[in-house]
Amino acid sequence: MIKAIKTNQSIIIAITIAILLTGWIASGAYSSEPVINKPIVKPTKDEIKHVRTQILKQVSFSPKICTTATTKPSKILEVKAEVSGKLSKKLVSKGDNVKKGDILFKIDLDDRIERKSQAEAQLERFKLEYQVAKKLQKKNFSTETNLAAAKANLEGAKTQLAQIKLEIENISITAPFDGIINTTYTEEGDFITTGKALAELITISPIVFDTSITEQNISKIKIGTTGTATTLSGINAKGSVSYISSIANAQTRTFAVELKAINEDNQILAGLTAELCLNNDDIITHTISPSIISLDPSGNIGVKTVTSDNKVKFLPIEIINSSSNTTWVTGLPANVQVITIGHGFVKDGEQVKATIEEITNTTNSSSVTGG
Repeated sequence: MIKAIKTNQSIIIAITIAILLTGWIASGAYSSEPVINKPIVKPTKDEIKHVRTQILKQVSFSPKICTTATTKPSKILEVKAEVSGKLSKKLVSKGDNVKKGDILFKIDLDDRIERKSQAEAQLERFKLEYQVAKKLQKKNFSTETNLAAAKANLEGAKTQLAQIKLEIENISITAPFDGIINTTYTEEGDFITTGKALAELITISPIVFDTSITEQNISKIKIGTTGTATTLSGINAKGSVSYISSIANAQTRTFAVELKAINEDNQILAGLTAELCLNNDDIITHTISPSIISLDPSGNIGVKTVTSDNKVKFLPIEIINSSSNTTWVTGLPANVQVITIGHGFVKDGEQVKATIEEITNTTNSSSVTGG
């Protein structure tokens, strides 16, 4: 009997402890994080909402159009023979720097000196015949036809002599401009025909940066627009736009643009890849944080502002450029009070209470857009 009573007491105690533990756990005392029940306070209908604002002023923005470019020579020419004959001298090799007027190749004179002497003698003969014909015609001892024939012979002799003189002059092939011999196509002793290519002459000073500009940006540049190019190796070059295509590429809908830049000591070679940034005219803009941009019911982008009578007013904007934390926009008044915190909870025309914050950050006046 006593043993049974003790057993019942143990059961009662165990049940009591279990009940207490259950209540303790349910109370939240066992949780590692306190349970905080905060009531959600909703503003009443007539309560004026509180927003934070900043007064923005206009800034000058210098946008840049940046794209990828490839370097190429500003001049490239195949030097060709203007007379035929054996190549007697080759005075340049691949990679040589040459100046305008330097002799690159020489072709044998052959019989050109003798032909020149013959042409000079024939010219003197026809000069004399023409003078005689003129005198006879004045005395009516010769016809106009004879005089015309004598004059034609004289002019023909002059042309023949000029041609042979030009041949003699052209046996020396000279550089038409300063440049580099990129390659040669012939060797001494070869027989050269008129029009045969002897060498390729290029100029990389100045160097040309060849790029393509989209149809959205092509109207923003013109001949003379300045820019800066940077090669992958870090060499910078400054220049100006020297060519803009008048027709777009049919496949890419982009326009070919060339910038010509000074290339000191020929540091920049042809065929390199570079980043090219073209300057644009200054634009008067405002700088804002991308986070404060809103949409009106029609889907127009803009910002919410506060008027002088503390009412919300949505103003549409046009985004000119953007970075990770700054957006350049146009369409706002010179000085405008823009809602920076709370713009998502107020609507156009609503009365608000605004706290104006100081602007602590400075904004760059230039940025980069795509080509």
